[in-house]
Amino acid sequence: MFAAVSAVTVGTSAFAAPPEGKTSSIKIAGKLYGSVCQNAYPNLKLATATAEANGFELDKSTGLYEHPKWAIQLRVNKEVCNGRFVVQKGRDKLPGGEFAEWATQMIKPGAKPGSPHIETTPLSATRFNLSVFRKR
Repeated sequence: MFAAVSAVTVGTSAFAAPPEGKTSSIKIAGKLYGSVCQNAYPNLKLATATAEANGFELDKSTGLYEHPKWAIQLRVNKEVCNGRFVVQKGRDKLPGGEFAEWATQMIKPGAKPGSPHIETTPLSATRFNLSVFRKR
């Protein structure tokens, strides 16, 4: 079910405001990111195909892949594979470590996972904006 995950660009200004009322679990966000950006990228065709296979749709006006159900935005291009997620609080105070665990589980032998940078910002007591930045 989680065959692909997409990315976000460096800096949160490149993303639209998080969707109201939508969140995703850290597990879903991590697995989607792991599939697209850790597994398929830097192969751009494979990364975009993986994102689309997982239900992401390209918004041509912003250049972002957005998921219609969860608050997930991805930017996949020749320079970056980044993601922005609105996630519910998990088991940890900050969701970055838990997200990285789920993303790592998606890495297959031969993949070039890179070393993404994770930033978290609280939106409320139970919601976090989680941004992951990975350059080629």
